[in-house]
Amino acid sequence: MISKKISPLITLILLASFQWSCSGGGGGENTANLSPQVTISYPKDNSSVVGNAVYSLKFSEAVTGLTGNNLNAACEGSIQLSPDNGGNCYPISIKSTDNISWTVDPVGELSDGAYSLTVTTGIQNLYALSPASPTSVTFNVKDALSTVANQLESDLIKADLSKDLAEVAKSFARTAAGSEKNDLLNVIPAAFDGAFDAIATAGLNENLTQAALSTIIESLLSNVAGQASLVSDHSAARVTVLPPNFSSLLKSLTTRVAIKSASSSTTLQILATALVSSLPAAGATATEIEIIYVRSIVQTTTTVVMTTNTAKTARDSVLVGLGAGVIAGAKRITEMTVNVDTIQTTTTESMTAAANSSDEEYDVSTATTAIVTAVNTETPTSIVDKSAPASCSLNGQTVAHGSTVSAYQASSVAFGNTCTGETRSCSDGNLAGSYAYTSCTVNPASQSSSDYSADGTTFKITVKSPDYYSNKYYVDGVQTKSLNLKKGFTYYFNVDEFSTNSHPLFIGTSSGGGNYSSEYSSGITNSRATSGILTFTVPNDAPSTLYYNCGLHSSMGGVINTSPSTVPAETSPAPSPPSTPPSY
Repeated sequence: MISKKISPLITLILLASFQWSCSGGGGGENTANLSPQVTISYPKDNSSVVGNAVYSLKFSEAVTGLTGNNLNAACEGSIQLSPDNGGNCYPISIKSTDNISWTVDPVGELSDGAYSLTVTTGIQNLYALSPASPTSVTFNVKDALSTVANQLESDLIKADLSKDLAEVAKSFARTAAGSEKNDLLNVIPAAFDGAFDAIATAGLNENLTQAALSTIIESLLSNVAGQASLVSDHSAARVTVLPPNFSSLLKSLTTRVAIKSASSSTTLQILATALVSSLPAAGATATEIEIIYVRSIVQTTTTVVMTTNTAKTARDSVLVGLGAGVIAGAKRITEMTVNVDTIQTTTTESMTAAANSSDEEYDVSTATTAIVTAVNTETPTSIVDKSAPASCSLNGQTVAHGSTVSAYQASSVAFGNTCTGETRSCSDGNLAGSYAYTSCTVNPASQSSSDYSADGTTFKITVKSPDYYSNKYYVDGVQTKSLNLKKGFTYYFNVDEFSTNSHPLFIGTSSGGGNYSSEYSSGITNSRATSGILTFTVPNDAPSTLYYNCGLHSSMGGVINTSPSTVPAETSPAPSPPSTPPSY
């Protein structure tokens, strides 16, 4: 029989063991005394990513205090994204659903280069402990699309275009090239199409249009300089010769130039001048320009012009513009000495051969004679009548020099409101005033019992530039639409469209936006969103008037009117958010 008595010695041993383990003996540690640990899971150190990648952080426990830059400025906050060689930090959006796993999304896209992502010690866990030391990774961005688009925006601003219009051109370029293989060989020609369309529809005066079109070509070809290849990852070593596939790029770009301008002698002349004059900056030698690349430009363009136009007068006019543009481009080259007479010969021979190949009966002498005239003229031949004052354009409507047009602040206003208008006058291509609409209607009175959006409504948010000088939020396709929301109801703002990438959405108690002024956070999930869904469950104590704004730019948003719900909150649970954004 086993005795039920326990030896006093055993009792002492068990008690000491219990006290030892509770005090942290035996290698155990009190987790309340541990600093939070972080892993930067993406990007990995020394890896390569695209310019619009979203980065991932994971902490050992829930943390708070994750902040970063709202603007491209001196580094601040606990999460810092900067060039690897130092300088300002980039604006970022930081999000989490559990305070353990976090995403860091750069506002906009990064161009090619080396960058650092750093998690500082300004973060705390629930015990107010911070990481023992900063954690950082260095990575490379290799993204032809982002690099080309960013360079284009910068160059257009330098050419005196408004920042808003430059952003529109960048957006159009990204959209046009977005489905192409992400290398310079494919991105540059496609980006031209998008940027050209943005400028062609902007209603600029003649001088600004010419400057913008020239800048597009110069900017796109500037990306070629020093590249070892146009199709592989960009080499860290810069070279002093053109990459071997430059001829393919130039032919592809010239083809798109010719298609866009095959019916306009003026436009073709501008673009041909820019193509030729940009060749030295891309890395071409004088001999390559005189013999190889001018021949490629002229042959490719002449073939497209001959195919597009059948009437002799149309062909003559456009080919005269081509010849004048090539000679003007040659005369603009200052980086080296090129022989204009040799370029004249190359242009004449190439144009004649390509024209005769397309139509043996066509007499090209009108164009070739104009080439000789262009060579012998001190100032490059221009077919634009500079003596005539330029007209203006408003929403596709031509406004003659000295004329006026009625314009309105909005295309429509709510019932009971009045359209606000102004008279805009045209003076040599400059249209005074700012209102962008040529008509305005007053919406009829609502026929429904309520003007308020239903519980669970999803609003599709996009960004457009109605006048090419300023961006505006569009809600379900309506510019700065006023929203009427019920307190206690839940609403979803879908910001998945690409145009919102550089325009973080937030709700505030004042209009204007920029710098997240007067941000309202009650009932809101995913504020400052540039993608995904911003969810707003309207609190019962919400102000009667709120505003949806952009955190980085002012005057983009609209009004949110809130009203008490007639349905008790406990009988109206919030609908679940859409698992995937609705299709529009």
